[in-house]
Amino acid sequence: MDHIRRPGARLVVASVSALFLVVYFALAGFAAEIVWDVAIFIQLAVALVAVLGFRRHRRAWLTILAGQACFLAGDVGFAVLEYVVQSEVYPSVADVLYLAGYPLLAAGLIPIARTRRGRRDLGGMIDATIVTVAAAAILWVFIMDPTAWDSSTSIIGRLVALAYTAGDVLALGVLALLLSRRTGNERPFWYISASVATMFVGDVAFSFMALQDSYSLGGPVDALWYASYTLFVLAVMHPECEHLGDGETAADTRLTGWRLGALAIAALAAPTVLIFRFDSVSTSQASVLLVGTLVMFLLVIVRLQLIASDLDDSRVRLSHEATHDALTGLANRTLLARRAEEVLAHSAPNGTIAVLCLDLDDFKPVNDLLGHPTGDRLLRVIARRLSSLVGEGDVVARLGGDEFAILLADTDSATAIAVAEAAIDAVRRSADIGGPVDVYPNVSVGITFGGTGGVIEDLLRDADIAMYSAKRRGKGQWALFEAGIAEHVMDWLELRADLVGALADDQLLVEFQPIVRLADRRVVGAEALVRWQHPTLGLVRPDRFVPVAEDSGLIVPIGAWVLAQACRSAQAWDPTATGPEISVNVSPHQFRDARFVDTVRTTLAETGLASSRLILEITETTQIADEEAAIGMLHDLRALGIRIALDDMGAGFASLRYLRTLPIDIVKLDRSFMTNLDDDRGLLSGVIGLVRSLGMIAIVEGVELDVHERTARELGADFAQGFRYSAPIRNDAFRALIGTPVASGT
Repeated sequence: MDHIRRPGARLVVASVSALFLVVYFALAGFAAEIVWDVAIFIQLAVALVAVLGFRRHRRAWLTILAGQACFLAGDVGFAVLEYVVQSEVYPSVADVLYLAGYPLLAAGLIPIARTRRGRRDLGGMIDATIVTVAAAAILWVFIMDPTAWDSSTSIIGRLVALAYTAGDVLALGVLALLLSRRTGNERPFWYISASVATMFVGDVAFSFMALQDSYSLGGPVDALWYASYTLFVLAVMHPECEHLGDGETAADTRLTGWRLGALAIAALAAPTVLIFRFDSVSTSQASVLLVGTLVMFLLVIVRLQLIASDLDDSRVRLSHEATHDALTGLANRTLLARRAEEVLAHSAPNGTIAVLCLDLDDFKPVNDLLGHPTGDRLLRVIARRLSSLVGEGDVVARLGGDEFAILLADTDSATAIAVAEAAIDAVRRSADIGGPVDVYPNVSVGITFGGTGGVIEDLLRDADIAMYSAKRRGKGQWALFEAGIAEHVMDWLELRADLVGALADDQLLVEFQPIVRLADRRVVGAEALVRWQHPTLGLVRPDRFVPVAEDSGLIVPIGAWVLAQACRSAQAWDPTATGPEISVNVSPHQFRDARFVDTVRTTLAETGLASSRLILEITETTQIADEEAAIGMLHDLRALGIRIALDDMGAGFASLRYLRTLPIDIVKLDRSFMTNLDDDRGLLSGVIGLVRSLGMIAIVEGVELDVHERTARELGADFAQGFRYSAPIRNDAFRALIGTPVASGT
């Protein structure tokens, strides 16, 4: 049924409807009535097809459609009586059908109006009641009262006429309720509102003309009734119609200009008529106007009280929002500062407060891999866990992102440390937050202390510095602020800031350490190693800046740059597919990046390097949170023709499991085997044998002495790497070594 909701379908219906209306006005008598009834029948049939396709609020719209069908049945009944039976009896069955349409129309519209708010909208109900009472009072004076005392009509006829006006008042009341709950500029909302409004205006105009005995078929009033049908059909054909009312409106205190103006006109209508027609209104008319005025006066008082109550609620809510975090409900930085100032101002002379700054470790991968909604759920879980650790006078706050703070009033160092350790234990518990896997978060905590006269911003700064110190020690650590670490951490932060511009300013460079085939000591490849030539610090060691890049996330663009430089250099050394191989280290952050495979594929295409010459190295200590996804990524890389190396085997505890589960081609044995050769010779022999038995290539790192090379060859290693052959060297120097035997200490 989607085709019926297209804009073109609505345009066709509107055009055909207009054509029928033109034909109706061009004809007269029974022919005009037939055109009228056929046109409306076709439109309501289209509306029925549209409503039957609704998944939401279908019953309400079918009820409205039933009301429209009653109006059409009344039209048909009137035409039959007028032109077939040629009877002018009043009231007739046609009037019964007409009158049945009003309660059905209201019964369908009320649920739709009600769903436009998720709670009781007393303000909207009062506003609608004010408009309805005002309209009823005016209609009583000008239509209902004259009709009730019209002696030329039978009592039943007068009652039916009054029932028509009562139906109009009911329709107006529902329309006012619908308008009071407007959520936006939804087109179907305006279609259905205009449908009810044109019907009401047409009915009122007809009633006035009937009192003057001046109504005749084929006049402007008929056009209003006809438009009411067409607007209803256009409403239900709109694709957003079935969702009409699903949104939330603003609070009751939101009195827009048009709404306030409508209420003012409605409230003043009855007393205005009473004042200007005081000499001509009857007793019954004056009584209704006075009662209507009194009712509206009372309703306005209730409305003002409701507005005052809502404003007070809004003030409380805004005050809470100004001092609390919207996501977790914790205090924000403003409330934390206010509470700290209060505690510091009223603390004993020797009183001490503690401020703990907490930052989640590796929170970014949770957002990147599992999505921000999952990350938000994790933050709420962490907030509840931290809140359970503190007392009534303490404060837990979210400072932003994945950073929290705890203010402990009147405490000591032992208590603050105990809370920090409890926070680490509480945070690191498994968190089932609705993702594909359970998350095991961790947190780093910095602690500082202050007393009378302290400034919360200084305490937060010091706690933040301590937290960075804890983070550098590893995940799930705490640290106390000390004067010595401030300078150290600030240097680290400055280094991170400088690293941001290192790529753009061409401060990074790549050196190459040769990989030698032990059988003939020929250089067959190289490992690419990044270096940083700082403009003021000189050559910064990788073990100093790489951890900074890892923690800041800069390692991802840096790693992509190193990969591109390495591939470009290898292609320049030898453009053939059999040229020297190039090994590039992959950071754990790169390995968790879903775009990494595409980055490698693009780099190979842009540089022209044969994929068989590229080796990607992952370290044994690489954190693989989602091993299934990691295996899939490694298989995708191997499908490109790339080989995978397990670097630093023996430095951690995951090697054997990785050899079994990950698609590994090459194993590089950690340099620690060479350092402790006397003790580890047997272990090294067993590991090399295991690697070869699995069909993998063994490369021994850290070869510096003749005994290292001899032992590696004797134990069956294939290749070696170390200072015995060469330190990492620049591009041109390495080019000269390719394919040649390397003398020791080159």
